Amino acid sequence: MPRQLSAGQPNKRARISKDTSGSHPRRLRGRLSTLLTMPLDIAFEIFGHLPPADLIQLTRVSKAFRKILLTRRVSWLWKASYALDPNVPPCPEDMTLPAWAHLLFGGAFCHMCGAKPVNKVMFLFRRRVCKNCIRDNVCGIAAGSPLPLLDNEKKLAFCIPSFAGDVKPYGFGRFWWNTDVAALLKKLDGMRAKYDNTSCDAYEQDVAALETLMQAAYQTRVQHAKTCEEWEENRIEDRSLEIRHIKMQRFHDIIIRLRDMGYGYIDVEELRGHKEVAVAKPLTDRIWKRICPILEFALAEIVERRLHQEACRRGHRRRELVVSTYTEFLEGLPVRLAPLLATPAEILQYAPFADAIASDVPLDGPPWDDLHERLRGIMRLLGPLLLKNAAASATRLITCLPLDVRGNMHEFLLRTDAFHIGAVCGLGLATTHFILDEGPGPHGCDAHPKLMTGLDMLAHRCWQKDGAQAFPRYSYTAALVARELIELLGRGASTTAYAMDRDGARFRCGECDERQGRWVDGEFIAVSPARCWRGAVEHGVARHLDIVGQRPLRWTEVTQSMWQPQSDTSFKNWGCAHCHAHHRAPAMSNLSIGFISPWLYETQVIDHLRTAHAIETPKEGVDYIYDCRSSARPTANSWVM
Repeated sequence: MPRQLSAGQPNKRARISKDTSGSHPRRLRGRLSTLLTMPLDIAFEIFGHLPPADLIQLTRVSKAFRKILLTRRVSWLWKASYALDPNVPPCPEDMTLPAWAHLLFGGAFCHMCGAKPVNKVMFLFRRRVCKNCIRDNVCGIAAGSPLPLLDNEKKLAFCIPSFAGDVKPYGFGRFWWNTDVAALLKKLDGMRAKYDNTSCDAYEQDVAALETLMQAAYQTRVQHAKTCEEWEENRIEDRSLEIRHIKMQRFHDIIIRLRDMGYGYIDVEELRGHKEVAVAKPLTDRIWKRICPILEFALAEIVERRLHQEACRRGHRRRELVVSTYTEFLEGLPVRLAPLLATPAEILQYAPFADAIASDVPLDGPPWDDLHERLRGIMRLLGPLLLKNAAASATRLITCLPLDVRGNMHEFLLRTDAFHIGAVCGLGLATTHFILDEGPGPHGCDAHPKLMTGLDMLAHRCWQKDGAQAFPRYSYTAALVARELIELLGRGASTTAYAMDRDGARFRCGECDERQGRWVDGEFIAVSPARCWRGAVEHGVARHLDIVGQRPLRWTEVTQSMWQPQSDTSFKNWGCAHCHAHHRAPAMSNLSIGFISPWLYETQVIDHLRTAHAIETPKEGVDYIYDCRSSARPTANSWVM
């Protein structure tokens, strides 16, 4: 039912004015918004000073600009724009000036699908397209779509643009653009319609005439594409130089401002690769106000890192000075004793030297000389203590020996303040073996074999540390096995462990059947292990403990021609006693990769003594020494055929 109106009530509702005070304000207009309201002659006068790259960007500002600039009536404006840069390649006849500017300066995106980035222009095809669009718009034998041309028409395929390359997933081949092939087929269809037989001479003459025209146009197009490619390369190079110049100028301006703030050039130079510095934009006051706090924070880290590196270099120089002072002390000792004392790495951990290293002093001048003299004084006090500690360690080992083994070493027990050369050499006999019992504490040892000769055990540092849980113990069983091997070789009781290492003899155990199958020279044969003398001693102690002492083990010496592979019996464990370079280097087993070791093979050190020191008959222990700290030993097992 319609609503009834009361008397005096109007038929329409009264319009109420809206309060626009709370509504959103209109969009602010930019400074260039007045161009749309200018007369066209004034606007064209302004546009006439723009290069094609700016003019094509202006067509994308608004529909009004696009409508004005893309009409045929303003072609004169585009020609004037191209005239501003005579190096720009001329526009082809089959393209408009705006389309040519779009191809050259339109942006690094695909003109078919809009994918980014597409930096390379295919000037022969006059297209800027991505790989996917190339894949979808080419044809050829590799693409599975050969050109549908007759035999007398196939020569026309080389009169239209094509390229040879690798197009995924088709692979390598020659490809044509689909639209170019379609245009060629359209021409041929018109020619074929005139003749009933395409094999007649008249049709072939028309094809030849068409080939001549297309070949001339194609050659012109190839030459134009070559010109465009050269221009593109020069433009990219010029732009690269321009960007480089802008970055250098920005960095130079930043250096000046930071130097005025008190920062040094060395620290500021580290900012060259900072993301706020390596930007191709000129430095303005507004930009500087934004990036200054960021650069100050980065400079604080750079200064802290530089100071830390300088402190580390000074500490390294002080450690080198400590090692040099210790080396001077070692040079005054008998050369045979040097490997038995503390290593330079251990010396650096002694409290007096550690305090001297921690004192940060300049690297030159009186403070450096005072530090050097201070280290010499510490070494004069610490040297006798080192010898006493080493003598105590040797005494501890000798007291583990039975009385019949000590022999003439009993005199050493009365002198614990210095080394006795003969006593120390007695620990190097091949029949003197110790077992290192590993304890449960943090100083337990598993870095070296638990069974070692006397000098090797004396040079071993684990059991000599404070709080060590590993203790040496004399091995009667190892001594008996070693004596059997020495007698098998026909040597005397004074044979040293190093002499046995030098011989490189191999032994086969006759008490156990250890034959195994192995591949030798491509043939699977039965072999048995041939052990070096150290490996044979360890085998006898580990496997035949119940037999040793009751009767001799059945050992057989294996000649070198019988065991494979023929391993080296020499290691870089020898040092020259006249150069003292080995005092600075740790044992070979502790060397890092790339460290040039002064330790040499025995033959090398003998040749060195003859050539560098004119010593024709060098003597072991006098002219060259063995590094008993090294864990490098002859190969434990070889294999007997």
